[in-house]
Amino acid sequence: MLKKNEHTIMKGKMFGKRTFDILLVDDDPDELLIFESTLNELAIDHRISYKSNGVEALEYMKKLDQLPDVVFLDINMPYMNGIECLKALRKDPRFGNICIVIYSTSCNEEEIEETFVNGANIFMKKTGDMEQLRTNIKKLLSFNLNCAQSYIRRETFMFTVGTYA
Repeated sequence: MLKKNEHTIMKGKMFGKRTFDILLVDDDPDELLIFESTLNELAIDHRISYKSNGVEALEYMKKLDQLPDVVFLDINMPYMNGIECLKALRKDPRFGNICIVIYSTSCNEEEIEETFVNGANIFMKKTGDMEQLRTNIKKLLSFNLNCAQSYIRRETFMFTVGTYA
């Protein structure tokens, strides 16, 4: 099992030689195990880093030379929640091109709207269904993340299976 300051590199065949650099920010370390298992089952080349709150994530990101391709950010965390972390990331021009996926059990319409307005690229609900998570991650990573940055529309902000084919 990874500790919060460790990361792994896994090799797979799904996306050719493309390796996805992923930062998962969530106060539940079980989410890391779920992500690792899902990415490994899908044979996606990846490097995943884990931080347990927004403060750790910001400190970590400021030290990086190579930024992650995508940040999965939970909303409900101690010290600095996901919305506060999102706002801080979007204020820093170095992080303007990173795809930020809000990954949360919350489906409160006000929180969804707040994350959209503050620069999140996609909102993906935690379902507890491993098959649906697998499908969502596969579709999300096969989707051109740069396109997600450029063409954000409120209608496609809520990521669901089948949204991006």
